[in-house]
Amino acid sequence: MKKTLIAFLIAATALVGCKKDKSEATADKLIGKWMATTEVETEYENGKITHKDDPFSYSADEWVVEFTGTQIKQYEFGKAIEEPYSYSVSGDKIIYTEDNKPKTIIIKTQTDTNLVLSYEETETLNGITYKEVNEVTFVKK
Repeated sequence: MKKTLIAFLIAATALVGCKKDKSEATADKLIGKWMATTEVETEYENGKITHKDDPFSYSADEWVVEFTGTQIKQYEFGKAIEEPYSYSVSGDKIIYTEDNKPKTIIIKTQTDTNLVLSYEETETLNGITYKEVNEVTFVKK
């Protein structure tokens, strides 16, 4: 019994020791080019949905996002559309800086071939909090 327990503990330790950190595994799976297929925009006022668009379908190569491991590059029909952004991954979040402000994109779903990202912008005017959430579905190129 003791030998079985020791063998189990050694095997469990080896498995845990070899396991990648979730952020690292997520970051590795992001690397490559992802082609946008659909996008849905939802608008809120004070936490209540005020408008939800029907899904917008992108044509092939209309919007492609490339994660290089250190930069996010964006393309429209094969042409770069913005300067690249540096990024990092923490759990299910992609953090980058735009206009000297940190921005966060949430990874909703990630497989080897599909990626769903969500980003939001919030603003308060005259005591009303407005939020716009965009959820974009991508396929790996």
